[in-house]
Amino acid sequence: MTKNELPKRKSTRLKEYDYSLNGCYFVTVCVKGKRQLLGHYKSKTDIVGAGLRARPREAVYLTRLGRETEKSILFVEKIYENIRIENYIIMPNHIHLLISINNYNENTDSFNAGGRGNPPLHKIVGSIKSYTTKIYRETTNEVDLLWQRGFYDRIIRNQSEFEKAWEYIENNGMKEY
Repeated sequence: MTKNELPKRKSTRLKEYDYSLNGCYFVTVCVKGKRQLLGHYKSKTDIVGAGLRARPREAVYLTRLGRETEKSILFVEKIYENIRIENYIIMPNHIHLLISINNYNENTDSFNAGGRGNPPLHKIVGSIKSYTTKIYRETTNEVDLLWQRGFYDRIIRNQSEFEKAWEYIENNGMKEY
């Protein structure tokens, strides 16, 4: 590596895996620089007073950008017919998503095994990042990126892993308390 070359980033993706295959994925996308642009935690008094311990998702007050991020997440199912957002949470500086890709063929009453017609995971996440970055730049006149490069993902391999990811998302809002 020469002085002017940047180090090569190591991919977090499995080399031989097709990320457009039917399956479920737990995804984390972080705001660049860990800036708390998507929301902020409500005060402990507000959380206890409103009984939010039973509703951790409501422990974070979303900013306008956080609300736009939520709209973008919910819109994914409208633009990709085979994609379902099973669960999600928006934290002040990151989001967690539980995404299912299911290419169901009504004619054969079965699921197609391959990823034919499914967008790959990076395209799904990219659509969320692209829209929210556009909104961020329009509303702040910033030219910097909103999101960190890439994202973290985990392939959900069974029901137990699905349930653990679901619980993690459900309880993530209360980690501060």
